[in-house]
Amino acid sequence: MATRERFIDQVVVVTGAGSGIGRAASLAFAAEGARVVVSDVNEPGLVETAGLITAAGGRVDVCLADVSDTGQVRTLIDKAESLGNGITVLVNNAGITGDFNGLTEEDPENWKKVFAINLLGAVMATRFAAPHMSGRGKGAIVNVASGAEPAPTLTAPARRRLSTLPPPRPVTWEVSTCGSTPCARASSKRK
Repeated sequence: MATRERFIDQVVVVTGAGSGIGRAASLAFAAEGARVVVSDVNEPGLVETAGLITAAGGRVDVCLADVSDTGQVRTLIDKAESLGNGITVLVNNAGITGDFNGLTEEDPENWKKVFAINLLGAVMATRFAAPHMSGRGKGAIVNVASGAEPAPTLTAPARRRLSTLPPPRPVTWEVSTCGSTPCARASSKRK
């Protein structure tokens, strides 16, 4: 399956791998020789992604996990770290937009859910993965966010974008001084 084999014997974790950008990233890393740990709450989509990787000759491990649950995130990272040479790349792609009615009409629980998945999920995955990467002196953490411009009201795309902003400078500095590359930020622009 490998086309250029830039990631031979490297473990890559992709959250939100059951569809879209997460699936595409998983397939691309597998095509480059990585052992990809795919994760999502969308079990049918996750199984389909794993099947596509396997059918193309890639190596894949599946971990059904909800990134808003700290325990499940820790289990995901621990599982990935136990494979091969440990995690080389973490792709924080899991995210939702949800159905929202605007700032003043929306149920606060929906806001909490969006931030728990889109922001805290990425923060917790980074928190658990970064020490392993730092201990090896290498690694990359990629946070995927929507590139949609915020609308006059805080619509779903705007919330997704706002909740996946790069981490504060102290987090970036802490990770980068330990030998990992923090937050290469990928963006998806919708027309």
